[in-house]
Formats: sequence, structure tokens, C-alpha cells
Amino acid sequence: MSRRLTRSKVRFQNQTNNLKIEQLERRLQKLRADSESERRTDSKLCLLCYYLPMEEDLQFKQTVKPCGICDAQMTSNFAITDVICSKCSSFEGICKNCGADYELKEKKDCYPFELLS
Repeated sequence: MSRRLTRSKVRFQNQTNNLKIEQLERRLQKLRADSESERRTDSKLCLLCYYLPMEEDLQFKQTVKPCGICDAQMTSNFAITDVICSKCSSFEGICKNCGADYELKEKKDCYPFELLS
């Protein structure tokens, strides 16, 4: 396959990028509406990680890492692993994937894990 840029390659990439933008806009609308909030919190994910996951970061590689709160060993089949385990995520109301609050709002009072320190 030729590496030279052609009009058809530009056209193809334009179409591909426009489709990606449309998909991103639809996902952003879903994020703003949070119509799947119950399903999202059952998944232990914040708004961003649920509606706009970063698929390009998924590299298959078995990884073991301790939970950022309870130190339980977490195993993942991807190079990028969760920040905390599902149990701590449920208890804390914090996204297991990135460590943000489920609703992306900072609590005024302490998170339970802060009381353990």
C-alpha cells in the first residue's frame, strides 16, 4: 500500500473523523442528560468514565495493582487498571476507574476513606 497522500485518502479520513465527531457529540449529549445514572453508578463509574471511555488506552496486558484505599490486589487484563476496587467504590461513591466522585462534585464533608488516615 502506498504511503503517498491522495485525494481519496483525505476524503476517507475526513469521513472517518466526521463520524467520530458525530459519535462523540451523541455521547456528550448522553453525558449531559445522564439518562443512565442508575446503570452508571451500578458500574461504579463517574460521568466521564461511563459516557466517554478512553478506548484508545486499552492495551491487553495482565496487570496487578493494589486498591488505592484498602490495598486489596486488583487484577486487570488491560495496561490501565482501576484506581480503587469495586467494594471501596460502592462505599465511597468514587469512580473505580479514575478516582473522581460519581457526580464529579466535591463533598463538603469527609469521604469515608479520609477518616481512615
